[in-house]
Amino acid sequence: MREVQDVLDRQILVENLSSYLAFTSSQLTEWEFLSALVEESAAACCSTSTTSTSTRSISGSTRLQYIAGVPPAAVQEIHLAGHLRKQSATESC
Repeated sequence: MREVQDVLDRQILVENLSSYLAFTSSQLTEWEFLSALVEESAAACCSTSTTSTSTRSISGSTRLQYIAGVPPAAVQEIHLAGHLRKQSATESC
């Protein structure tokens, strides 16, 4: 990424993706990987509403842990998207 940034003469923003499952072989959390990628490449990142999907899919993690795990100085954009959670008939009992 550094080479691409050098050619373009601008910083690249890396956006975290939605994770729908956790990998048993992962040695880093998703936010640790994103932070390391940003640090190593001198890129920046976009923090998005996908953290909600990712943390629901990764057992034992919360959105606050994800957000706290990303260096604030690395976040250059924030993408927000709304959603509506409908209660199912079994949840209302």
